[in-house]
Amino acid sequence: MELKYLETVQTINEVGSFQKAAALLNYAPSTVTFQVQQVETQLGFKLFTKVGRKMVFTSTGKAAMPLINQLLTDATALNHFADHADGLVGRLVVAVPETLLTYELQGVLQRFKQQAPNVELVIRVLNCYDIYAQMLDGKVDIAVHYDVRLYPATIHTGVLKKIFTVTGGGTAIS
Repeated sequence: MELKYLETVQTINEVGSFQKAAALLNYAPSTVTFQVQQVETQLGFKLFTKVGRKMVFTSTGKAAMPLINQLLTDATALNHFADHADGLVGRLVVAVPETLLTYELQGVLQRFKQQAPNVELVIRVLNCYDIYAQMLDGKVDIAVHYDVRLYPATIHTGVLKKIFTVTGGGTAIS
């Protein structure tokens, strides 16, 4: 299936008519009609039907538009993937309390962005209990917070910095 034909269908959806799409894409109207017919043949169903003098989406055509849009978005992402293939790409969600973000992590985040400039870094500033809950729910990739609970075996933990220790009754809290 030709992506440019799907782009034509997407443009028709955006501008509302074959004529406007042809003008916007610098195609002859017959080219737009041909491309739509090719897509319909390959998909095995009609995207448009003629109502009076206008071509309008069929119910199946309307239902297919989110899939067509997603396919074109994915194709664009795949084409840009090669631009970043030699480095880290993606999205990293980090949850952290405001105090640690402000006083402890500025240098770490700066070095991270230098080493992985193509990674979308999302920082969620939350309290430690909310961070813990989001970590257990899988809503964050990394949780940096004060030790507030015992952790299940499925959670990998480590100490980044020991801030203080309080001892009493034979128990140490860090």
